[in-house]
Amino acid sequence: MEDRKQKEHFQNIWLVLYTVAAAVFCLKQCHGISEFNYREALSKSLLYMEAQRSGHLPYHQRVTWRHHSGLTDGLEQGVDLVGGYYDAGDNVKFGLPMAFTITMLSWGVIQYGQEISGAGEYDHALEAIKWGTDYFIKAHTHPNVFWAEVGDGDTDHYCWQRPEDMTTSRHAYKVDEWNPGSDVAGETAAAMATASIVFRRLNPRYSHLLLHHAKQLFEFGDKYRGKYDRSIKIVKGYYPSVSGYMDELLWAALWLYKATENQHYLNYVLENAHDFGGITWAITEFSWDVKYAGLQIIVSMVEKHKEHKHILDQYRSKGEYYLCACLNKNNKTNVDRTPGGLLYVRRWNNMQYVSTAAFLLFVYGDYLDSTNQTLRCDRGSVAPREVLTFAKSQVDYILGSNPMATSYLVGYGTKFPQRVHHRGASIVSYKENKGFIGCTQGYDNWFQRLDPNPNVVVGALVGGPDNKDQFNDQRSNFVQTEACTYNSAALQHFQNIWLVLCMVAAAVFRLKQCHGISEFNYREALSKSLLYMEAQRSGRLPYHQRVTWRYHSGLTDGLEQGVDLVGGYYDAGDNVKFGLPMAFTITMLSWGVIQYGQEISDAGEYDHALEAIKWGTDYFIKAHTHPNVLWAEVGDGDTDHYCWQRPEDMMTSRHAYKVDERNPGSDVAGETAAAMATASIVFRRLNPHYSHLLLHHAKQLFEFGDMYRGQYDSSIEIVKGYYPSVSGYMDELLWAALWLYKATDNHHYLNYVLENAHDFGGITWAITEFSWDVKYAGLQIIVSMLMEEKHKEHKHILDQYRSKGEYYLCACLNKNNKTNVDRTPGGLLYVRRWNNMQYVSTAAFLLFVYGDYLDSTNQTLRCDRGSVAPREVLTFAKSQVDYILGSNPMATSYLVGYGTKFPQRVHHRGASIVSYKENKGFIGCTQGYDNWFQQIDPNPNVVVGALVGGPDNKDQFNDQRSNFMQTEACTYNSAALVGVFAKLHRLNNNDSMIRKIPLIASS
Repeated sequence: MEDRKQKEHFQNIWLVLYTVAAAVFCLKQCHGISEFNYREALSKSLLYMEAQRSGHLPYHQRVTWRHHSGLTDGLEQGVDLVGGYYDAGDNVKFGLPMAFTITMLSWGVIQYGQEISGAGEYDHALEAIKWGTDYFIKAHTHPNVFWAEVGDGDTDHYCWQRPEDMTTSRHAYKVDEWNPGSDVAGETAAAMATASIVFRRLNPRYSHLLLHHAKQLFEFGDKYRGKYDRSIKIVKGYYPSVSGYMDELLWAALWLYKATENQHYLNYVLENAHDFGGITWAITEFSWDVKYAGLQIIVSMVEKHKEHKHILDQYRSKGEYYLCACLNKNNKTNVDRTPGGLLYVRRWNNMQYVSTAAFLLFVYGDYLDSTNQTLRCDRGSVAPREVLTFAKSQVDYILGSNPMATSYLVGYGTKFPQRVHHRGASIVSYKENKGFIGCTQGYDNWFQRLDPNPNVVVGALVGGPDNKDQFNDQRSNFVQTEACTYNSAALQHFQNIWLVLCMVAAAVFRLKQCHGISEFNYREALSKSLLYMEAQRSGRLPYHQRVTWRYHSGLTDGLEQGVDLVGGYYDAGDNVKFGLPMAFTITMLSWGVIQYGQEISDAGEYDHALEAIKWGTDYFIKAHTHPNVLWAEVGDGDTDHYCWQRPEDMMTSRHAYKVDERNPGSDVAGETAAAMATASIVFRRLNPHYSHLLLHHAKQLFEFGDMYRGQYDSSIEIVKGYYPSVSGYMDELLWAALWLYKATDNHHYLNYVLENAHDFGGITWAITEFSWDVKYAGLQIIVSMLMEEKHKEHKHILDQYRSKGEYYLCACLNKNNKTNVDRTPGGLLYVRRWNNMQYVSTAAFLLFVYGDYLDSTNQTLRCDRGSVAPREVLTFAKSQVDYILGSNPMATSYLVGYGTKFPQRVHHRGASIVSYKENKGFIGCTQGYDNWFQQIDPNPNVVVGALVGGPDNKDQFNDQRSNFMQTEACTYNSAALVGVFAKLHRLNNNDSMIRKIPLIASS
């Protein structure tokens, strides 16, 4: 799977941290709190702004590893756009997050200026603000023209260069009367209005100039309304205006009122309160895109307008809802927390939400304290001290009071991130080496090195830990290690916007479907799913290859290591052969044939199914060169993911990686054993000799994995960024033993499954996913079905396996009392935003397998909320498959090439570049990115049968090649559906049950 940075793009998490630090600094002085040096944290946070400067750096620049850059910005358009800030670890100047950065810096000075001054950082704070506002003055070249971006993320993110060496595009993008951008105009107006307050006494002339620009920008944004990402489409992949522009217009008007005391602006906030969402949206985040919580908090503190009490009270209610959610005091929706107590909104750079929440909690806590009020929450009143204490706990977590004992503020404390995802910091400084460093040289020599960054980007607040408080300090782990001047993501979803529309769409969709059965051609879907496997082949393709836009590739794989590793499958849209997901793909294809072989045969696809399996197992035989040696990967994601080439042209590393006695990999050995054991069952009658050979390898691999235990990603560390063994290896060992028992009927293997049931998690883990990494649910389902065979003497352990297996199925059906699998408004199971369809396809398969078992044995599924009949299990499974094929709010088939509307821009190297058959000329990495990846046209080759990652949790799908989370397909996505499509084809043909199954099951 692609892990490069088409970001839910990072914004500045530290940006309000310096104001938070100032507030805590004051709190410390008043209450004698002294766990951390908040003054140092404040100082270093402001120092970070200097590391992000673009333009001609001043003589007193303190961050000396930076130098002048972007000195021709705007030249192409005939305007001076030199200056401003780079947003994050890249070299683009994005106007919307830059403006929010300045707004928050200024608000911090307005709110805690005395404390910042007492810490000796007032001049630095003003300098940081002015560096931004000077740039905004330049960018506002006409009352109705604002230059909102310089550079573009697409070209920038495929180049790893210091800003001093930039060779990427510096094209500038503007909003104007014909191409409106009310959001970016509104936020910039807010930034200049807040800054005008800051400079009012120190520099009245400059303050007046800022206010003049702020008024013009607000009028421009209000008069010519529209979202800036519709005018500057290239920004959609990085900083899309998901919340729209109404919050920014209210936000700008409010700050203009604060700056001018002109009642006109306050009236705007009051009169548009309902229509613009100010008193209708109850929000649980505050970010560069979503301003409602900050707006509502400020309006709540407006004291001298009692004639507007009714509207002001509604604003206050919504603002306090946000604060109560942070404090876990709402009856329903609250912000999640990690086990270590950190607010947790999203996995992608979560710290941004923590810092903004801490700031608002401090601001409002101080207000409550000064007015002798309490915070009114569903679960009772909250005293100001409790509000401030919790805010402080979040800051202290950032500075080191956390399970990792790590400061997430770079350069603070003794343990902090060393490999920040930052171009300038990760490459030797211009001061030390003035020689030009190009894109490829930057990636090869600096990005990929394991050493700490040569330059410490002091004061940067990185993305932070995951929801289990874990942090992986790797440069490639941009989700956690990138720091930015304002830290959020281009694909983040504003939780409540569009929710009503989505729910209405889903309701209409269900209503429409309930009055008639929408039939699909499952035979066609089955055929196309198997065809996809041919598109993923590596090696020398056979004469009867049906996917003709593919050609031979990887013909020297293994040569460097003296082994023949030609063949196998590429996992997804890249050109790497990853052993663990490839093995799971073959296991699922084989299980599908074992379970639904007759149905696959009836559909005329049996030979193709066996061919797909054998292409994988032939490769595994080659890769298993010794009883205790398995070659588990060819190529590596790091080099591959920074190159966009057809597999036929590959020039990236084809280094092969193995596991052996000294470098164990029980997980990949176990899964490969399972794949070969299941395949041995498939070939038992048709090719007994081949079946015996597969079983021989399966037994050896299981013994190897069991004798030399360890996770393969500890031996092959480069795989960690792509297919890490998060669940460990115990599930794979149980899984392999179970399939070996099914293949041999040897009780030794069954005893292994039973004797290790507890220690290996078979009867202790209750899981809500089944995937290439986590095998427990599949294991538990198969063991559950042994009850009806010949193993009643093991009933006690088998019952425990069954309990856990049924827990998974009940979670899918929303029948557990506590933990269930989420669903989209359109009814799709939703586990994760990244390639969610893999979990849907495996769930559908297990539901069909167990539903058939229950039906054949006259049993029901036992859930917390009551028994579930087999028909309901099968009905829901069918609803998931039909959603995939087009019964969804987007009316889109997520199986490529099926139906009339399906993804056209699949994130797939081979499919997105002209085929080798049409153009045998060499296409290099850069040419591939420049000429093919970045083109907006549909792919020239249709990767038929690929099941893409699918829609988000609101049923929305963005068909863009760069949107790899939704548009990339993987072999294991489709593998689980082969048997399912065959099953549904049989039902459709027989007409025995399908007419009784409603399309969408009730929850």
